[in-house]
Amino acid sequence: MKKNIAFILTVCVLTSLFTISAVSVGNAKEDIVMYVDSSLALSGGEEKYIDDNRGVSPVVENGRTLVPVRFVAENLGMTVEYDEKDETVTLYNDKYTVVYKIGSNIMTVNGKERMIDPENSAVVAKTVHDRTLIPLRSLAEAIGKKVFYDRGLIIISDTENIYDPKNDKAQLDALISRINVLPKVGTAEYLEKLIGAENGGIYYVKGGVIRNTALAVTEDSAPATGNAPMPAPTPAPQQKSMLAESGSNVSDEYSKTNVQVEGVDEGDVVKTDGKYVYQINGQRIIIARVNPAEQMSITGIIKRDNEQFSPNEIYVDGDRLVVIATVYRYDEPVIYDSAEPAKANNGGLSIAPAPRPIMPPVYRNNVFTRCAVYNISDRSKPVLERTLEIEGNYLSSRKIGNIVYTVSNRWLSYVKPMSETAGVYRDNDKSIDIGYDRVCYFPGFTSANMLTIASIDITLPDKEAKVETMLGGGENVYVSTENMFIASSRYNQDRNTQETLVYKFSLNDGAVTYLCKGAVKGNILNQFSMDEYKGYFRIATTSYVGQEKNNLYILDDTMSQSGSIEGIAPGERIYSARFAGERGYMVTFRQVDPLFVIDLSDPHRPQILGNLKIPGYSDYIHPVDNNHIIGFGKDATLDGFYQGMKMALFDVSDVTKPIEKFNEIIGDRGTESALLRNHRALLWAPEKGILAFPVTVREVNKQNQYGTAYGSLTFSGAYVYDFSTENGFKLRGKISHLSAQDTLKLGEYMDYNKEISRILYTGDNLITTSNAKIQAHSIDTVQLKNEVEIPPERQY
Repeated sequence: MKKNIAFILTVCVLTSLFTISAVSVGNAKEDIVMYVDSSLALSGGEEKYIDDNRGVSPVVENGRTLVPVRFVAENLGMTVEYDEKDETVTLYNDKYTVVYKIGSNIMTVNGKERMIDPENSAVVAKTVHDRTLIPLRSLAEAIGKKVFYDRGLIIISDTENIYDPKNDKAQLDALISRINVLPKVGTAEYLEKLIGAENGGIYYVKGGVIRNTALAVTEDSAPATGNAPMPAPTPAPQQKSMLAESGSNVSDEYSKTNVQVEGVDEGDVVKTDGKYVYQINGQRIIIARVNPAEQMSITGIIKRDNEQFSPNEIYVDGDRLVVIATVYRYDEPVIYDSAEPAKANNGGLSIAPAPRPIMPPVYRNNVFTRCAVYNISDRSKPVLERTLEIEGNYLSSRKIGNIVYTVSNRWLSYVKPMSETAGVYRDNDKSIDIGYDRVCYFPGFTSANMLTIASIDITLPDKEAKVETMLGGGENVYVSTENMFIASSRYNQDRNTQETLVYKFSLNDGAVTYLCKGAVKGNILNQFSMDEYKGYFRIATTSYVGQEKNNLYILDDTMSQSGSIEGIAPGERIYSARFAGERGYMVTFRQVDPLFVIDLSDPHRPQILGNLKIPGYSDYIHPVDNNHIIGFGKDATLDGFYQGMKMALFDVSDVTKPIEKFNEIIGDRGTESALLRNHRALLWAPEKGILAFPVTVREVNKQNQYGTAYGSLTFSGAYVYDFSTENGFKLRGKISHLSAQDTLKLGEYMDYNKEISRILYTGDNLITTSNAKIQAHSIDTVQLKNEVEIPPERQY
């Protein structure tokens, strides 16, 4: 007996290079567009649900994409019949008859047998949950159809190379966004239902205060001669971007921020364009001319009065300065009881009492992430061109070309948004409501946070920002030139372990398109625990079940697991990780520092090639070339007590036997460097043969040598090293912003305003910055050439 049924096909498709321009898709009846994990599809350009059961969607299982065959067959004009007795599936039309037998790796096409997958005999037709799984590639080839695949997007058509994944990314992202739809929050009541149970109820607090909040600030310029009012913001002429030559006439070489991914800029507290230095200094932005050193001076100061304004990071691109800041505003909502009846006083008059609160005040800290773009063609008079404010705490940002992307979290605990809107953001002088129909949520989310990804083109001040808001939150961000990955941790009750969820978004000229999500065991350390390479995502985690163990996972372009190594270094945790092409490096620590070298050339079978155990650990790993890496961290005693700062050059040319080729120990226990917490504090200048970083040195009295003794403060500043893979590290010189008297007065603490935060170079000058001053030293001799003191910030 035969009957038509709904079942699922397995898709086995390969991504290849495409060389022709994109053509229209979805115009023919035979064109089918689907996306992994989406129940919505396109057929002939029309959006359709794949099945009445909204849970039916393409999925990835063991490297195969599974799609519902009824939808596919009907839209290919084929009839599907299932013989329950013989367990055979027959698909036919007037030209082709294709037969699969459940459990067999053999299929027949017009009566001729062939293997379903000649490269893998384990691929068979099978039934799972009353759905028959059949490899789609075998069917497509059997009936002369073409399959296009890109990042989980599947297109079945008659056209070869229907899209070019590189050149047609915008069109492909648009297709994905049509059918890969996250569920919507929809209403305030549903939002409360989604987060109320987890947060124990929500206080009714009026939100969206930004709607009626003016930007009550002033902009000041601070040339060396004193403060003067800045002109009101006016549109400025558009300038070339991407660090093009501008009014600064930059001609000398200068250092760039040490970033994780080439081509993806990261914000920092100090930037330079070769002629000027831009520095976050308290609640101000200092602009100082530093090149030539003889003309060093404070050119301008940007500050915001009448508000709590905290700059986080800045970017500089030609004649534009981008300031990412956190702005705090406060609201004190109180619900009053006005229904109490009037009472007579001693004079016999009937009066109504003053309203009294029926609940305690709920102090709401309204936090906003601001992205402000200044035109700095005149460095003494920066002009505010663009302001974008998003409600929520700043998480991270990146800059790719002219586009700045910001990521923020808005915690919803104890806050019920206004009934008419889920939130609001401000783009220049316009407030835009975020309706509940605009807010999506990640199924299975575990954090009551509104995650907002926003982007602006810094060269087009009047172009509207692109803002995407999702319920779910994020904790760490990794960005490649093509995609953004946002990681969030959750507790898996079924497995009794922590997991990391990773959400993948496509980035394209400011547009942000949600693609998919993945999940792995354990928690990550920071952004360097994540990486993307040739379409694969790599992530290193530490998990705890009885004891700490470390893992490495490789996920494919749909965020499905491709390969893994679990249980690395039991009893230890990851202190640093770094991925470099087809290699991965992992440092774990308990008493000694095992450095693991991992081969990632086969994403399905990663393997540890070698390891090296030495005292201490690395907090940050910096690749030098294909055969060398530097670890920056701490030395340690054999019983596990950390000591002074340590630099080590590792030779990994023989990956099975990595060696510590050179090392340098700085100070004793208590010595610290911003580099150990922030990679952007490293000046990496191989073209100059140097590296440098800020450091605060503590040294132990020789009579007090036991391993747990903290040293006394002896130096604060920067160390500058000659470096090469042949000769290792040689101290070229030290730089400090402390005067001789400051040094003599050193105790256990020092004036933090004189701590050097960053070391840069412009031309032949090393530039060091602190809150108190900016200095220029000769890059060759490390001798002081000039300095400029920064006026202290006004104290409130």
